[in-house]
Amino acid sequence: MNEVRGPGDAGAAGALLQAGYEYSAFYGSMLLFGLLCLSCSLLALPLYALLPRRRAIACGGLGIMAGFRLYIRWLALLIRNGSALQKVREAVSDLRHGAVLLLFPEGTRTESAPVNRFKKSIGVSAKHARVPVQTLIIDTDSPLLRKGWRFGMRPALPISDRLRLGRRFDPSPDVDAFVAELERHYRNELPAGGLARRIGGGPTCH
Repeated sequence: MNEVRGPGDAGAAGALLQAGYEYSAFYGSMLLFGLLCLSCSLLALPLYALLPRRRAIACGGLGIMAGFRLYIRWLALLIRNGSALQKVREAVSDLRHGAVLLLFPEGTRTESAPVNRFKKSIGVSAKHARVPVQTLIIDTDSPLLRKGWRFGMRPALPISDRLRLGRRFDPSPDVDAFVAELERHYRNELPAGGLARRIGGGPTCH
């Protein structure tokens, strides 16, 4: 007797393969980073013994930078870079199936305080999935990893961060008005010239 498989079986198999890929990519990249750190440490030992201290430290810094850039390039290969329309469709599908997504309305790190102009994708996703958007705000007193932050710079310690909930926005058929109101909320919550910054908000099914 032949076994008949429905479309749900194919979907479950695809989800299982996707999960396996994501786990292997994440832990594989962590293993690669550990190997890079180990190789830099092993190479630093003979340099420290053969070269003057100042030159050895400079060579070690260059080696760490090269290893870190290689690691970043490896991570970039693992990130899917599909079209904006495809990403919105996937987000809507996930939300309709009960997922909770963390989205960044700016699409990048903040360049002009307090926030950049918001992208419309968050409003489109909320509209078509018919789910609300719960805003999240992180206040920080450090410029660590902001635009222009150079790798290797040492931040002033200690660093204080505070996470708080903002307003909850119901989906709207008018995407432009929805995104404008969302952006206005963040501009009102964050100081224009301070270090407090918006980190993200996303549609949720709860």
